[in-house]
Amino acid sequence: ALHGTTRALTLPIDLEINADRLRARGELTIRHEDFGMKRVKVAGVVNVADELDIDFDIHGRRADDRQ
Repeated sequence: ALHGTTRALTLPIDLEINADRLRARGELTIRHEDFGMKRVKVAGVVNVADELDIDFDIHGRRADDRQ
């Protein structure tokens, strides 16, 4: 959900899994208009592109069972 609009997104990822760790990496592009937002424009001074590129790199590890 973004700006009051909920949309399903497909996230293309590279996933690495081993015995106790995982890593998910990827990127996607969303557009303001897909979420009902208007681009920011200020008299030629500010002009925000319609597309927003998102890169992510998520790391995880197995919880320590000794707790």
